[in-house]
Amino acid sequence: MISDFEQHPRYTFMVNAPQVRCSDEQAARRGGGTRPPDLTRAKGCPMPELAPESSSPPAVPPVINPAAWEVFPAFRETFLIYVTPPDHAAAIRGFGELLYALLLETPPEWPEWAESSTRTEMRAAAADLRHLQGFLGAVGRERDASSLNPEDAYLSTIAGKLSRQLGKVAEWIENELQGVR
Repeated sequence: MISDFEQHPRYTFMVNAPQVRCSDEQAARRGGGTRPPDLTRAKGCPMPELAPESSSPPAVPPVINPAAWEVFPAFRETFLIYVTPPDHAAAIRGFGELLYALLLETPPEWPEWAESSTRTEMRAAAADLRHLQGFLGAVGRERDASSLNPEDAYLSTIAGKLSRQLGKVAEWIENELQGVR
């Protein structure tokens, strides 16, 4: 009997994914072997496709109004660009909004941070800037590692420059938190 979950179109990729049979792993899972299953299957046999081939384009990151930053609180767009198709990225964003709302509305009391909330928030902002610095740094190195068209090579150069600027902003925050002026 097929469950409602298996019939749902969003989850058919889980049910209809090609089955990969690796005899050693199958025997180990059934208890037929003496060793535990190898959890790094990609080394021994190919991984099954987790998503169906789709003709839909990948999600395009939204333009975010800084005044409405809380609409996109949980997942970085630098992560969501890899989520396809677009309705899946939208679902993850929606989950992020729900998670953020639950965290703000349901705890019995706020966490007891070692520092003030302002200092903790500034440290979190510096950490996010460091993440974006690294991401843009990688985009900036694409022109050295790949053959890019002139427009993308220019954007790669800009990404490298922006990475350095974000590093300066993050360092400024970190210095202010340490009392270095």
